Amino acid sequence: MGTTLYIALDGIETEVQTKCFDCVLARYRLGDCVDGAAPGVRVYFNVMDLDASGNLVYGRSDEVVRSLTLFVVLAHGVPPL
Repeated sequence: MGTTLYIALDGIETEVQTKCFDCVLARYRLGDCVDGAAPGVRVYFNVMDLDASGNLVYGRSDEVVRSLTLFVVLAHGVPPL
């Protein structure tokens, strides 16, 4: 289990799990401070596979109808807008 990111996917809030950061079982939304993120501006990415209903598919390639790449851009030490 890793970190959960909440993103908007096709206008719906969706949970995406990643292991890019500290394994603290944390949940983050846009604007949150992320534990374990490296200093400076960093870009992380996850490939997301979706089924016909738009649900995330983990490890069942026969159900995948759409694949997307999620880019997560984090800026450490930059004040919020």
